[in-house]
Amino acid sequence: PPIWVAAFGPKALAQAGRLGLPYLASPMETIDSLHENFLRHSDAATQASQPIPECRPIMRTVYVSDDRNELRHLRERLGEVAVQSLRRDGGAQVDDWTIIGDTVAVKEKIDEYESRLGVTHLVAARLRVTGMSEVALKTSIAKVADIVT
Repeated sequence: PPIWVAAFGPKALAQAGRLGLPYLASPMETIDSLHENFLRHSDAATQASQPIPECRPIMRTVYVSDDRNELRHLRERLGEVAVQSLRRDGGAQVDDWTIIGDTVAVKEKIDEYESRLGVTHLVAARLRVTGMSEVALKTSIAKVADIVT
């Protein structure tokens, strides 16, 4: 099966690059951090005479809803989660490391990841907040599937 290396930090990125393996980007890093990481990873592959992997997977927290109040509340809750985590991008906003919004906004954000980073695969991470209804989560995943197919 294809192998993706979950790498976080310069040493792990360099190791994945030297092995010529794609790395699975962290769900908590900003798009700017991911850009730098993909450069670091590609440089390591080049220096090791490995082909730069064409596969570029990322993991993101993804949620689609047309309810603005729900989205606002979710961003607030995820902001609390980010503060509790040891984030390297201290000034980052929730929208810098998640894909949350209505159908149009989520589609635009996915397109940005594709065009700016060359992302080939999106792992939609499960929301890490309590109190979300199972119906809302299933509806969101269905909407994500509609957006990307």
